[in-house]
Amino acid sequence: MDQLAIRTTVLWIHALSGITWVGASAAFVIAAVATGLSSDEGVAFARRVAPKINRLELGAALTLVTTGIVNLFLAAQVRHFRFSSAFSAILSVKILLFAAMLIALSFSFRAERMLRSNEPAVASAATGRIVGLFTLIIAMGGVALGLGLWLLGS
Repeated sequence: MDQLAIRTTVLWIHALSGITWVGASAAFVIAAVATGLSSDEGVAFARRVAPKINRLELGAALTLVTTGIVNLFLAAQVRHFRFSSAFSAILSVKILLFAAMLIALSFSFRAERMLRSNEPAVASAATGRIVGLFTLIIAMGGVALGLGLWLLGS
């Protein structure tokens, strides 16, 4: 496989990982809101689906960071390890966004444990918390995607 094919493949895997992470969050938020966050049906949905979404997103995050490191190394080779200050600044923002998204995901894992509560108010609050965290992930992921498109063109 030639260098361009490798770069293209890694870049697509990177993009699909980000899309998986943000898309899973969006699908969960839409479905949770449609079922009613504080309803029995909404809590049952969250109990059933949130653990699966959390694990899918963790896998996507691990793939995203791995392919991001490979992409950076490949870009460094092409640029002879000389990056513009704008490239470095955008990359720094993307890394901060990734860290914030990962923190939000870790809080979602904590809220997932609260879903198991027999207290309806606690489980309902956990559902709302997960929806809020996933909404943050969607927003931050959208910004990261836009910045990634900018990096692609630089």
